[in-house]
Amino acid sequence: MKSLVYCFSILLSLPCSTFSQSLVPDTLWHSSIGNIGNEFPIIIRRASNNTVAILGYQELFYPYRKTTWLTRLSVSGDLISIVPIDSSGINLKWMAVLDSNDMIVCGTKSDSLWETKIDTTRIPHWSQTYLDSASIRDVSLCDSGNLIVTGSLHDSLFLAKISEDGVIKWLKSYSRKGHYSVDGTSVLQLSTGHFVAAANITDTAGDFGSTAAGMYFITSSGDLDTMIVYYHNSRSPIENPVRIVRTPNGSIVMLCNVLLGAYGYNDASLRLTDSNGKELWYHQYGSWNLDEASDIAIDEIGNLSVCGYTKGFGIPNNRDFWVFKCDSTGNMVWNFALGSDLWEVASSITTSSHGLIFTGSAQTLGSSFGGQTIVVRLKELTLSVEGSHDSNPSQLSLESYPNPFNGSSIVQFKIPFRSSINLRLFNSLGQQVGVLLDVSLEPGQYKLTWHPRDLSSGVYFLRLETNNNIVTQKIIFGK
Repeated sequence: MKSLVYCFSILLSLPCSTFSQSLVPDTLWHSSIGNIGNEFPIIIRRASNNTVAILGYQELFYPYRKTTWLTRLSVSGDLISIVPIDSSGINLKWMAVLDSNDMIVCGTKSDSLWETKIDTTRIPHWSQTYLDSASIRDVSLCDSGNLIVTGSLHDSLFLAKISEDGVIKWLKSYSRKGHYSVDGTSVLQLSTGHFVAAANITDTAGDFGSTAAGMYFITSSGDLDTMIVYYHNSRSPIENPVRIVRTPNGSIVMLCNVLLGAYGYNDASLRLTDSNGKELWYHQYGSWNLDEASDIAIDEIGNLSVCGYTKGFGIPNNRDFWVFKCDSTGNMVWNFALGSDLWEVASSITTSSHGLIFTGSAQTLGSSFGGQTIVVRLKELTLSVEGSHDSNPSQLSLESYPNPFNGSSIVQFKIPFRSSINLRLFNSLGQQVGVLLDVSLEPGQYKLTWHPRDLSSGVYFLRLETNNNIVTQKIIFGK
């Protein structure tokens, strides 16, 4: 795979102090899994403090066959094991990690729900098939080693509680009165022992002509308590829930993809509710282009990290890995795009004691073939920005030194008025390869230290853009 180039935007505002710091992401390592091609990851989850587990599949052609694999990696990126799973005729969808050795893998087989408990030596402890015409979307661990599974069954949301040895304890389906289909997309257990499931609620008769996000609150015995639909005329009529997570204080965060009107563009959204479903805040994230989320992870203090793909923040007219981080109030901390001349889509993300790790596929632009599984571990760096408001610059200016440089560079600029500031990096062909700053600043002189990574030696151009002016500087980078 070709070198990945980072692009990030830092969301900060500088008060009248002379110094500010912000956490920004950086790639610590990226690793490829497999060497044949057409390998696609499904989900990544932390297996222990020092390992992650990845469930994925490989498609081979002439003749067509599809194989599934389970991989374990260390948090340093070292491959521990990769083993095939006997999944003939099975479309795998999700995985739950029991411990560092055992996983529950779920999917569909001949339009039925299929589950197996498997260890890292690929030996199945049990395999079971349940339910006709079921589609599975999520599985989560709950009390006493039991599992809770959700998806759709005959156009209705279903929940099934399954024991650790594969026996269904109860199975319930839930619909909405009228011409609606309900598809469960994510499920978790609340601290009360009850369950909550996120659902796509679609009006099949066209009365409200859209898909809305909903949450079903279910008792520990599977009975419906309440159902809430989150639909607001002031927002997009189409909002598809992706996943829900529980915060450290017991609240619920719902990740959705939002269709922006008739333009065919997507944004991501996050919604925080209390444990009863009352909405506390709602934010949308994106560039009004095609920015789509696929998974969410939450850390021990409630910070939220989302992955997916973007066409608006990375390399123009490309699909790049997209990861952004928000604090517990939904305010964006950083926004990160990682890409090359391939088509990259991040499918799943997990937290670890060593930072964020996400996985996705990279393939030739516009092709459905040749996919390669990529795993990336991010670390957060502190970017320091010095600002002085003692002077009142008369004009916009930009300089960097040393130039040429081979390690870090000091970028200094002056702005004569309050403005949005966008500092970007372009190669000699005029292609954007990075974003250094995307902030709003007061008039003054500013200085930042830049440490480029995964950047090839050559000639580049720094471009500083304000609300009504642009300046450019040629720089030379050598390794």
